[in-house]
Amino acid sequence: VTKDCGDGKTFTKLGVKWTAFPVSYYNGAPAEFAPAVEAAFATYEVLEHPVGQMFVSGSSGAQIDVTFAPIDGPLNILAQTQIWYNRFTKAIVEVNVVFDSAEAWAVLPGIACGSQGDVIDVEAVAAHEFGHAVGLGHSSSSTALTMYPFYGLGATKQRTLATGDVKGVVSIYK
Repeated sequence: VTKDCGDGKTFTKLGVKWTAFPVSYYNGAPAEFAPAVEAAFATYEVLEHPVGQMFVSGSSGAQIDVTFAPIDGPLNILAQTQIWYNRFTKAIVEVNVVFDSAEAWAVLPGIACGSQGDVIDVEAVAAHEFGHAVGLGHSSSSTALTMYPFYGLGATKQRTLATGDVKGVVSIYK
């Protein structure tokens, strides 16, 4: 929890969720960013939730597909998450997470409350996008929340889940 950077306590749910576990994912990130993507998945794996193991690494064709591709050029949309779900049961069936390859991506050292330069931390943005992938929406109550809808260049505090982020995941998968 990002207590040193302030803490948000609210959350928003998208109204969809995974119903079968573990959920397989394919990490299609470039080699220098793949460990940061893995760390972002681990952020959700360590939560106390009744589903047991939440994620398992898979191959291409997995339920969650993570890739880097052009979206809209630098400094607008950093990444986007597309969710497919059963409209009757609200069960998620597939998620695609795409990071804009035109951005200045980096793996920054450690958690910091302030900026560490003019680059974009892969792990912080991945943790946010994976929040959508598990059913969380944006929360505008605090910049400390991983699910805050805006990113400050060089920020890493969103790598860890604030109280509201944790409460949101737990409430979805209780």
